Amino acid sequence: MLPESIAQQRVLCNLCPVPVKHYISVSDLSWKPEHDCAKFFLPGTEITDHRDFELLLDVVAGKVSSDMRMIAASLSLDQDAVEQILQDRLHFFIHERNFQVLYHWRNKHRGVIDILYRALIDNDRADIVQFLKNFSRNHYKCPGVIDPGLEMTSTDIRLVSREILHEYTRLARFLRLPQQKIERIKMKFRYNINDCIMPTLDLLRNVTRQDLCNSLVYISRMDITEKLLESWT
Repeated sequence: MLPESIAQQRVLCNLCPVPVKHYISVSDLSWKPEHDCAKFFLPGTEITDHRDFELLLDVVAGKVSSDMRMIAASLSLDQDAVEQILQDRLHFFIHERNFQVLYHWRNKHRGVIDILYRALIDNDRADIVQFLKNFSRNHYKCPGVIDPGLEMTSTDIRLVSREILHEYTRLARFLRLPQQKIERIKMKFRYNINDCIMPTLDLLRNVTRQDLCNSLVYISRMDITEKLLESWT
């Protein structure tokens, strides 16, 4: 639990899925900060955003499968809107369609994690709630990366782009690329996956070899990791 003096502070919510810029209290943050709280939230030190919340939505999207409509109802989403989202995105794989429903909820209702927890529990998915409470990027580690601190290169991006297909959005979320930027690329290229992959991954910044390989572990694409490791030898 955050100290009361920190929890009462308000910080700018930067790059949040909610389009209108706004301030939130530290106690309303929807994820566990990966930094020392006292240092991270002192005034003027750093701007906060909700990108980790988007990753949690990605995790949920992969676990709810066909339960999405019932969970959407528990989140008080309009069922016609949900059906529209699902039908308009039939060319997406089911994980991404589920994510888009949750992302719509996050935008429209400014949903917070506790509401999502309640919706999952109401639909007998307390297992997902427990998973989310224990979730950390640090659980996804790729061993044996050569020079792990080196930044990924355009060659690395091209290799990943050739192999990753529709899972590129999940990889980008793990690497903290805001969903708004992912959506802009989709619109620019009219949702053609093959055209979207490279421009999306080109937006990633400050990503090391270790980060890239960890993100591939997250999406269970160790086959791509093996090709990267081979290219670095």
